[in-house]
Amino acid sequence: MRRFELGDKYFQGHVEGRTLHLRWGARDQPAKTLSRDFANGVEATAKLDQYLATKRAEGYVEVGAASTPSSSAPAASPAQVQWWGRFEHGTLFQELSVDGRTVRLVRGSIGKAPDVDSTAEQADVASARGYIERAVTVALDSGFRLVREGKVPATTHPPPALDDDDEPDHRLSVPGHASNAELEAQCRASPDVETPWAIYADWLIAQGDPRGELAALRLGGKLREAERYLVDHRKALFGSEVEHGRRQIKMRWRHGFVVGIELRKPDPEDGASLDETIANLLALPIARFVESLRFGLAGCDDANDWTDTITAVTRAAQAPYLRELRFDDYGRDDSEISDVAFGDFSHAWSQLPALETLEIRAGAGGTLGTLRLPKLRRLVRISGGLRKAELAEIVAAELPALEHLELWLGDPQYGANVTLEALSRVLAGLSWPVLRHLGLVNCSFTNQLVPALARSAIVTRLRSLDLSHGTLDDLGVEHLLANVAAFHHLESIDVSDNFLDAGALGRLCERLPNIRSTIQRGANHGERYVALGE
Repeated sequence: MRRFELGDKYFQGHVEGRTLHLRWGARDQPAKTLSRDFANGVEATAKLDQYLATKRAEGYVEVGAASTPSSSAPAASPAQVQWWGRFEHGTLFQELSVDGRTVRLVRGSIGKAPDVDSTAEQADVASARGYIERAVTVALDSGFRLVREGKVPATTHPPPALDDDDEPDHRLSVPGHASNAELEAQCRASPDVETPWAIYADWLIAQGDPRGELAALRLGGKLREAERYLVDHRKALFGSEVEHGRRQIKMRWRHGFVVGIELRKPDPEDGASLDETIANLLALPIARFVESLRFGLAGCDDANDWTDTITAVTRAAQAPYLRELRFDDYGRDDSEISDVAFGDFSHAWSQLPALETLEIRAGAGGTLGTLRLPKLRRLVRISGGLRKAELAEIVAAELPALEHLELWLGDPQYGANVTLEALSRVLAGLSWPVLRHLGLVNCSFTNQLVPALARSAIVTRLRSLDLSHGTLDDLGVEHLLANVAAFHHLESIDVSDNFLDAGALGRLCERLPNIRSTIQRGANHGERYVALGE
């Protein structure tokens, strides 16, 4: 058995015949185990080598071979130890504990009085620790799963009997789909590390869950085979309730598992609303790790309202883990933005503590309420007619981690009433201590905005500034050139899609090399207008 360590964490494995055995965890904690059969020993060894290569990439160092599988249990220590753990397997439970030289075993059926409750004193602390390590190993090898652990409680009791409507933590969510809370937590804790996801895929394969084979194919780079497997097992993976809506669903994958869903407006003939469809999707085992959601319209023309959609999201088990939420997946063929309202989101934020990105594209507004999102890093509000009331909600928001703020202000003809004075609190920058990008986009008074930005407190903290899609012309260029010192430190200033001719843009780029521009809508003669209104 080969053993690798990183700090107090370890990972070890060996191949026995065609079976791969893995053990991992941290010192002073019971080991976690996984065994999986392969077609032959060559495949099993190749899989082990893959795991070990990943651990090396994470910084683990090989410390030598371990003599037996049980050596991966926490190393014995002469120091006094106090530990208690509860293990369950089907309807059976075991509770193991060590307190100094005292070890205890409680065993029986869940919901009933214990069949065994024995306490014994060992010769010394090291012997007690060795005894409990062996007991843990036997329990894990017998199929028991650690469900709780901690210090030795004053008393331990089996949990109450389950009601008919209840299921234990190790239940199958739906027939053929397994659940392992420990492995799932490890995956969520390491979103960028492949190893825990690969281990979970192997565990699912061992349980006969089709998600395991699908993930293994994608992890192995066999994307065509994975797509065929997805089609062949579509009903088992997605269920019949969303079969009709497949054309409207796009998925994003990581380490073989679905982590993102894009859902366009359902076909009215299907008879399912957007909120019903996303609720059904998020209830499926294949969506267990979803952390990113993007939506199309919930209604037609001026009937859009995402209130029920975001309510369905907050009621899902994934809500505490969601990192990205976007309401912007539609175009003019679906509806003019000026007709789209987003609804009432004020009730949702307390259920989304991990949210990092929020994007809303709606011209007719809505209610944000009190925004308290401690991890939000990116806020984009696209509108052809932003109102002062909504800007006030954004400015008052508690967003201590916000790095990117992008506001599309719009035109008074389409309801915009945000003025330069109303932007004064934005320019003061008091609400966002780590803001590095500010976009004041699609603005009908970009020329007047430039000198106000030059005098602002926030500009000194920024790394990039976006003034695109607005009404900047020669007058705005002169304001920029008169305040070169205020803007020279920025990595980029985006002035795309304004009203600059080639000469004005050339003069600007000579003095400010950080200017970025793609298309322009023409020279500064005639009527100027924002890029997005209707």
